Amino acid sequence: ANSRPDLTRISGVRRAEGEVCMLALLTQPHEGTFYLEDPTGRVEVDITGAEASMGLFTENCIIIAEGLMKGDVFVASCLAMPPAEDREVTCARFPAIAVPTNRKPYTPEELAELQRDEQQQLDTQIVVLSDVWL
Repeated sequence: ANSRPDLTRISGVRRAEGEVCMLALLTQPHEGTFYLEDPTGRVEVDITGAEASMGLFTENCIIIAEGLMKGDVFVASCLAMPPAEDREVTCARFPAIAVPTNRKPYTPEELAELQRDEQQQLDTQIVVLSDVWL
């Protein structure tokens, strides 16, 4: 059995009956008003009563939102981060993603060195902070 819910596009959420899940970009075009956006459109979202899974939810992050439409507003009951994907899967789907656009493709020797460096840094983490006020 598939444990992943079916995802609804924003263009179809207004016609949906009951709760739906969406993969969308969380935006705040106006102070205090949040929207979910995907390639098919955007919808205002109320996140005030939503339970959130582990993760850092920021403006312009991609999230999975579960909820239902009430009038013109999507009322989210749950917010989650999309599942992680192995680097190998991403590189297979987007082979040019690891190649900077301002240089020629990596030579086999350069690629081997980068892969060795990557294996030595498996526990490395990147922390991104935005709009930090001290």
